[in-house]
Amino acid sequence: METKRCVYCHKLQRIDAQICSRCGHAFVQKRTRPSTREWTQPSIPPASPHRAGHYSGLHPEDQPYQSNKIAVQHSTVQDSENWHASLPGPEHIVLPVTDPALRRRASISELYDDPSAAEFPAIEGPAFYRRKKWFLTRRSIAVLLAISCIFFLLASSIFVIVLLKKSTSTSMAHITASPAILRAHDTLTISGKGFHAHSTVTFTYDINKTLFASNQRPLSLQTNAQGAFSLQLRISDDWGPGQHFIHAIDEPASLSVSTAITIEEPPAIPPALQLSTANLTFGVAVPVISSNQMISLINNGGGQITWHARSDQPWLTVSAPNSVFSGRENVQIMVHRDALAAAAYTGHITFTPLSSTPLTLTVTMGVAAVPSALTITPLNLSFTMVVGQGTVRKAIILQNSSNQPLNWSASTTTNDQGHWLSAEPPSGTLDAGVEGYMNARVDAQGLPPGSYYGTLTLSSGSEGATVQVAILLTVSAS
Repeated sequence: METKRCVYCHKLQRIDAQICSRCGHAFVQKRTRPSTREWTQPSIPPASPHRAGHYSGLHPEDQPYQSNKIAVQHSTVQDSENWHASLPGPEHIVLPVTDPALRRRASISELYDDPSAAEFPAIEGPAFYRRKKWFLTRRSIAVLLAISCIFFLLASSIFVIVLLKKSTSTSMAHITASPAILRAHDTLTISGKGFHAHSTVTFTYDINKTLFASNQRPLSLQTNAQGAFSLQLRISDDWGPGQHFIHAIDEPASLSVSTAITIEEPPAIPPALQLSTANLTFGVAVPVISSNQMISLINNGGGQITWHARSDQPWLTVSAPNSVFSGRENVQIMVHRDALAAAAYTGHITFTPLSSTPLTLTVTMGVAAVPSALTITPLNLSFTMVVGQGTVRKAIILQNSSNQPLNWSASTTTNDQGHWLSAEPPSGTLDAGVEGYMNARVDAQGLPPGSYYGTLTLSSGSEGATVQVAILLTVSAS
């Protein structure tokens, strides 16, 4: 059976079909050239789509048995010419033009019997193979872009916050080792800050070597509420000379920080003590503040040094009065300003090694006057009296400038050690922001003519802040 294909949807159709059964397009009739000579087709069976020798329309098993071979028929030259002349011309497939303007201008009428067939009329109704186009308004596009930008910014912010949180935790956590240069059998202080609060920290050194505590268990501790810790570690002989790295690991937080120390080889000379500095200055502070600084004791020789320390001032102390070390040891020097008057102070600590010359550390510090919350007006009072005159009182205004009740007390002193000056009342309490008063009382009886000076001192608060009022008394004969 002869067939042909639709140029639009490629559906296989019968040769005599006029319209495509799938897409509905009309088949264009081609013009055939008329034969100039009458030619008789050879009387052979029609062409079969099956194997050679089979008849069209029959199953290969139903074909008749042919016992004789078919003789080859050779056509003559004249028959061959007639055959080629009757063959149809090449088929011209014209693809459809999508642009209607171009399709109307196309001039291909010479290939068709009907010139109107070249117009290819459009198919009525929607074609099944065309995709439906979706169109969005400008407003819809703007809304979609805005929503996309918002989601992108949210995702980026979350990603950045996670990275910053992790990097901040890593950058804040750190540990320090003091002293950083030491020898075997020395004591090392490891301090850490910036870890998670109440987190368990384990320790290793070098490449996954476990640090052990004095009970021979793996060294670990728990940080305080501020994420800090401090411990002491004694260096054993198996560390060996050279640089070593100590690692503090917080496994729940996936955090690990390190610090380096150096183990020295002791020289083959006698031990010799040296101080890292010969002078310490603590500056000036109010009496309630105590201060401390660290110094290092250094062994410039070999072996070990046994030492003890002694201070010449009660406000000056050392963290350890005696110890033994091999290479280097840190000690804390502390000053206590409690109950000290405002002034400058100097003290000394003597470090005496066994069978060696003592070394002296000089310490200076100052105590500042505590600013008082008690305001006094006036700060100067003068009295003019005659010999034998009785008691005279003048008022002093007191004001509490703090936000809590204030206790105060008054005391007096005179240049002649006399008792002509006193305070009334000698003590009292002022509520927050309240103003009160007291009297400076002067009695000139028994005093010869002349000038007398006194001071009325008022102390307030737990820090003992003081304010003074200068008193001048002039006694005349008449």
